[in-house]
Amino acid sequence: MHIVLLGCEPKSLETHMGLTPEVEAKVEPLIEMVLAELALIGVKPLTGIA
Repeated sequence: MHIVLLGCEPKSLETHMGLTPEVEAKVEPLIEMVLAELALIGVKPLTGIA
């Protein structure tokens, strides 16, 4: 069995609305990592779906 954990360490655990700039900057690279891992097992993303 192969398990992959992907995530982002928060700068602060204080309650507030929205993402910190540091976490927001990591969202897109994290999505790319998820897509790469899924591609390794043959999953192809759908595009153009809202």
